Amino acid sequence: RRASSKSFKDKMATLVLLTRSGLQDYYPYFETVGIKMFDVHAHPTDAQVEQMLLDVEKGSGITFVQEVRVKLWKALRYQWFRGPGHETPFIDRQRMPAIALPKTGAEENLRERYKEVDWHIPLADIDPDRQRQFIRRTRPSNEPAFRGPARSTQQYEVYKRKNDLFYEFKDIERCIAEWQNRNPRTMYREDPREHVFKLRLRSAEEVAAAALAQLHSGCSFCRWLRPNVTESKFQRLLYKCQWQLESISDFRTETDEVRMDLGEAVVGSQWNLGNGKKPRKKRSSRPPGEGGRRKRRDDHDATLELW
Repeated sequence: RRASSKSFKDKMATLVLLTRSGLQDYYPYFETVGIKMFDVHAHPTDAQVEQMLLDVEKGSGITFVQEVRVKLWKALRYQWFRGPGHETPFIDRQRMPAIALPKTGAEENLRERYKEVDWHIPLADIDPDRQRQFIRRTRPSNEPAFRGPARSTQQYEVYKRKNDLFYEFKDIERCIAEWQNRNPRTMYREDPREHVFKLRLRSAEEVAAAALAQLHSGCSFCRWLRPNVTESKFQRLLYKCQWQLESISDFRTETDEVRMDLGEAVVGSQWNLGNGKKPRKKRSSRPPGEGGRRKRRDDHDATLELW
């Protein structure tokens, strides 16, 4: 019975495969182990090719030189790229052309492109995720000015990203600043939102302390010879966390007199004290059978009419 085209596998002699790379002298070692044919459609992994070479060395009782071993490994591993059905040839990594990227803000068209997007928008109105992607610098310009030297604001894109902990701390700072600008009369004396702020700050403190301990585990002489910039950043982050914790406690102490208790909060929710408005009274519903328009009140005096 003739095998179908799907079950048929094309075979290639190992001698032909090695001859393409100029390694035909090492074919007898493969023949000794029994590797005379090689599957053209096979896609062996790195571990499988390495195991094949180890079997050849063990069966022949030899050890390939490092340069020869690398060539044999590439001849077996890259055969799949040169096999039938692969129109795109395999390109070695060293042969790939380098990509030339323009410097940040160096090209005029690059600056103009980003200026058109959000250069004229105030920094406070830009999304926080977008704020971390650029920096703004104020530098003198040659344009005429009414008083003093003229200065222009330039915006540059930032392609380097810091640790996620720094962005998390910036978010906590923004939330605390917004909280402290609110009306303290709408806050509770034991407000759970301040407790959430403290929990987030303490978790950021623990992560920063763990990162500092990992950095301190290195050589102390090397750290003295060349101070680590990342270490100083984490140290400043620890100080900022402690300062924010103290600011939350100070704000709570200063506004404790005007804050609401739990009982006042329940009454305030009934009267809607947060908005300063009283709820509208509902019109009393009439009993059934008394529908129709209301009779107008007659305030005429009968004696006055006789006069």
